[in-house]
Formats: sequence, structure tokens, C-alpha cells
Amino acid sequence: MAIRKRSLVRLLSFSFALSLVFGGIALTEMRQAGAYRLLLNAASGRALAGLSRSLSEVQQGLTRGLTYRSSSMLGQSALELATAASGGRAALDCLPLSAGELNEVGIYLSQLADYAAALQREVVGEDGLSADSRERLRELLGYAKQLSDEICGAEEEICAGRGEMDSLAKKVQEDGRPALFYDGLYSAHMLETPLSAALNGAEEVTCQQAQQIAATLLSLEPDKLELAGESTGPLAAWRFQKDGITVSVTKAGGKLLALVNDRELAAGALDPAEALRSAAEFLSAQGYSGMTPISHEVTDTLVTVCFAFEKEKVLFYPDCITLAVAREGGDLVGFSAAQYLLHHDEDRSVGAARLEIDAAQGYLPKDHSLESARYAVIASPGGVESLALELTTSQGEDRYLYYLDAQSAEELKLSRLREDETGRRID
Repeated sequence: MAIRKRSLVRLLSFSFALSLVFGGIALTEMRQAGAYRLLLNAASGRALAGLSRSLSEVQQGLTRGLTYRSSSMLGQSALELATAASGGRAALDCLPLSAGELNEVGIYLSQLADYAAALQREVVGEDGLSADSRERLRELLGYAKQLSDEICGAEEEICAGRGEMDSLAKKVQEDGRPALFYDGLYSAHMLETPLSAALNGAEEVTCQQAQQIAATLLSLEPDKLELAGESTGPLAAWRFQKDGITVSVTKAGGKLLALVNDRELAAGALDPAEALRSAAEFLSAQGYSGMTPISHEVTDTLVTVCFAFEKEKVLFYPDCITLAVAREGGDLVGFSAAQYLLHHDEDRSVGAARLEIDAAQGYLPKDHSLESARYAVIASPGGVESLALELTTSQGEDRYLYYLDAQSAEELKLSRLREDETGRRID
């Protein structure tokens, strides 16, 4: 079909106008993108400068720690080190990096901030900073200098327009981070995959055997459960699903690891005491004996309770299991035995304590009143377990759990204890 001349002119004019419109939109978007990029680079530049400055302060803190001899100045340098490392970690978190980029640098800074607290505890002792600690400080200082030089070089390139923020990770070599072992959350041993004390040496169960265990728990035929996957690691498990309920059974030993019911929850009237009894009965039915409730939280819809293992009047806080009971319906909607399976051992035992429960009154903090005393095993942030004398104390309207090493009487921890209509919490 032929197009008339007037129609052709109109079509060409319309096409030209349309191209101008879209071209204008594209140009505007390009300008906006450029503006956003400038803002991003400016913010990133400030964060990068903050990281560089913090690394310089880290070097100062480490150098002072190697130089000072007095406890007071060593403690001050440890505080400076913690502040500098925390600032560097905060600056690193502000950089627009992909997941995993500069992860080793982040671990290094987190370790430093945490390690500084361990140094503060060490320097107040009679012997001061040990030779091993000084050697670790030298290694940390060497790595700090390496990082600082590389970050400064990357900062100069990016600010001069010769590099991009997303190439920062390629400019910074993360090899050589010292392995840092100490009693803390970021110690090298805490970053390694832990072993399960409860499942060590246990016989492996097949997928079919695990399915039968899960089906028995839910009072179903095994073929009614769908295999939802499997997990690896120290608590490797088979996962099964049915109508929104997921059950995990460990491959070693066939133990119930977790249960989650994602049904919609509604406010209910179930008494919290009844929920605690129901949770205790469930644990007993699953073969978990000697479990004592240590804390619980109450909401309109749930009662969440934590149990710990107790043996010979000693409470083992690391061996804990958490359960959640719905207040509407009274059914179990949550269960996790991960901490219990990681720490519990059938041969759990502790040595004889030097601090006597009968003498607990003599160990009270100033202005505190004694309510009760017992022995308990607690773990430090670095996972080091200690047999402690646990004193429940009160000071005015506040209540506390005060822990002393049962051998040396060294103070270990003070936790606030709160009990009201919303539960029993240990802060």
C-alpha cells in the first residue's frame, strides 16, 4: 500500500519528535546517574579515608602497646586500639563492596577490637603483658602496616580517577592475616567449624531412617513427608516438610535438631506455666533428660522457653535447648537443639569446687543481698568453660546472677535477672 506524501511527512515528524523525547529522557537519566555516581564516590571516598585513618591509629595503638611497660599505660593503649579498630570496621561497612570482598580485613578489625579487651584483662595482672602477647602485637603491627599502605595506594588511585571503588578488593592483598588465638568471640578457634560433642562417633542414619524418625514425631506415615534438602557441617541433617512444618534430623545419631511450624499465629490464653510443662514433657519424650528451664519469654502468641542440662546439682548453661509453644492451640511451633548437640557429652562432669555454697554469703558484692546459691558451668565469649558459683542476689529492686570461679573466686560475670508477666530473662 502506498503512503501519501503528507502522511509520510507526518510520520517522519512524529518519529523525530519521539526520538527527541526519548533522547531527552536518556540524557536526563544519564545526568542523574552521573550525579548519583559522584555522590556515591564522595561518600565512598569519605569512608575509605576513615578506614585509612583508623588503620593509622591502629598502628599507633599497637606500637604503644609494644613500648609501654606500666599497667596503666598498657591499658590506655588497649583502649585506643579497640576504639581505632571499631572505627575502621564501621568505615569498612560503609564502603559499597560486594559480599565477601575485604572480608579478611573486616575479620582482622573485629578481632583487634575484641582482642584489645583481652589485653586489658591481661595487663592488670601481676606479670603484665606476656612475651607471647608482645609477639602477637608485632605480627598484628606488621599486617596493619601492609594494609595501611595498600589502602592508601587504593585511595589515591580512586580519588585521582584512575580506579573504581569496585576494584578496591583487587588492590588490597588479604594474605598474611595473623592467626589470633585468645579467649574471645573472634579468636581463630571460634572462626573454625566446631565439632559436635554429642554426635561425635555416633552412627550415621540413612535418609529413610531419618524420614521415619521425623514421621514418628509428627504421627505421620513416612511417605507423607517430602524431602526438603540436607545440610552439612558438624550438625549435618536431613530436612523434611509437610504442610508448613519442617523437621531436621541429624545424619549422625538421628537426633531431632530442629522443628519449625510456620502456621499463622494468633493471640491465645494458654497459661505460661502450662506451656512450660508442655515443653518439658516434649523434651522428656524425645529422650532429653535432666533438663531445667532457665529462662522464658511470653507474648500474646508464644511462650518461648530455654532449658539447660543439670547433673548432680550443677547447671550446664552451654547445653541448652529452645522451644516455642503457641498460646492459641498449645502446640509446639519451634524447637532447636543445636547448642545442646554442640556442647553436650554423656560424660559431662566437673571437678571439685573450692568455694563452698554454705560460705556464699562471704562472696557477695557490696550492698547485695543473697537469695540463693548453686554451682553452674558457664562459657566465656571465647567458649572457655568454667565451673562457677552462681549467686542470685538483689540490690534494691534489681536482681542479679553473680558468678565467681569455683576454684579461684575470681569474678567471672554479672547478669541482670528480670522476672515479670512477660517471662524470666537473663540479660
